[in-house]
Amino acid sequence: MLTELKTFDKNGNLNAVIETSRGGRTKLAFDQKLDAFTAKKVLPQGMSFPFDFGFIPSTLGDDDDPIDVLVLMDEALPTGTVVPSRLIGVIEAEQTDKDGETTENSRLIAVAAGCQIFSDVKKLSDLLSSRRDDADRSAPASTSSAGCGVTAARGAHPER
Repeated sequence: MLTELKTFDKNGNLNAVIETSRGGRTKLAFDQKLDAFTAKKVLPQGMSFPFDFGFIPSTLGDDDDPIDVLVLMDEALPTGTVVPSRLIGVIEAEQTDKDGETTENSRLIAVAAGCQIFSDVKKLSDLLSSRRDDADRSAPASTSSAGCGVTAARGAHPER
């Protein structure tokens, strides 16, 4: 099962499992009970996900889901792909559910180990500011639960 894969590969890279591909409009999420990816929501016409989104296997965030990750790669990756990646930072965010309860729902930011375009990026500050702004804006769009709000608090480095 995808959620039971090891968090790191034998080379020390973070394993990221892609749920939603860059350029798509449909937010997918892995459903452990079904052992399948399910459609959660569709972005409005003209909008799309600017990065590949997924989760880190064998982890659990404050929202009781595996920890979210945004993966930078040369091109979009198919849903279900396991991507060895290096962590470069985190977008600290809070999510408010329908009942008004707020929990931390931060997104890790990683670069795919085989990526050429971002091969020199080792930390969040290495990204061009325009790409960093794209990553900050995409955090609210990637929330998987209808009726929930997400607020990106600030970017942070992986040392956090």
